[in-house]
This record gives sequence, structure tokens and C-alpha cells, in this order.
Amino acid sequence: MASQKSRTSARNKADKLFSLLVRSVGYCQRCGATGRLETSHVLSRRYSNTRCDFRNAFAMCSSCHRWLGANPLGHAEFFIEWHAERFMQMGSDRLTAENMARGLRDELQVLAYSGEKVDWFEVRDGLAAQAKAEGLI
Repeated sequence: MASQKSRTSARNKADKLFSLLVRSVGYCQRCGATGRLETSHVLSRRYSNTRCDFRNAFAMCSSCHRWLGANPLGHAEFFIEWHAERFMQMGSDRLTAENMARGLRDELQVLAYSGEKVDWFEVRDGLAAQAKAEGLI
């Protein structure tokens, strides 16, 4: 059985890889700025099950990240709008896309609050493979 220290180390490495992958888009997904990017989570990182879920994270400039952190309703609205735009690009009408985005938000909340254990070694290894495949490491 892995020690708590090694699980924490695997989680920390997974966090770094996840952030690298999220920020690799190269611009703030809210305003388009290309300066210093941060990884913004809609549902807090304290929820292990959604901590490294790409549907729950966005690349943000520090200004947008700070604003969204101080305005949780604005963050939720951004989440719905951003995902609705992706669903519309796949052919959904606006109302259907917004409902799909709300359903995704609800699905992530259920996952976040489920309390299921996360295998941080598996998450770390999967993110490392993805980052390597994308030429980031």
C-alpha cells in the first residue's frame, strides 16, 4: 500500500501536469489575453474527483481568475456560457446547448461530492502521457 506521502506527491505532480495542459491553450479563455495564465477551477480543487477534470478548468489570465474567484455566480455563468458555445459548435441550438451545459455542471457537482477515492498515481500517469503526447514535457 502506498504511503500518504507518496499519494500526496503523486497528487502534486498531477496538479502540475494538469495545470500545464490547461494553460497550453495559450490564451485566457474568458478575455483572450495571452499574458501570464493560471488554471481556474469552477468547482474547488478541494474536491478530488473534479480536481483534474478538464471540463471543470479553464486557462485564465490573473485578472479574470481573480475576478471570477471573487464572483462565484459570474464563474458559474461563464461555465454555462463557455460550454454552451462548445455545444453550439457541435450543432446544438442555443437553448439545448445551455441546458446541456447546465447538465454538465450538475454532473460535475455530483461527481465532486461523491467522495469516491481518486487513484492519484493513475491520474498522474495519464496526465504525464497526455502532456508527453502533446510535446509539453
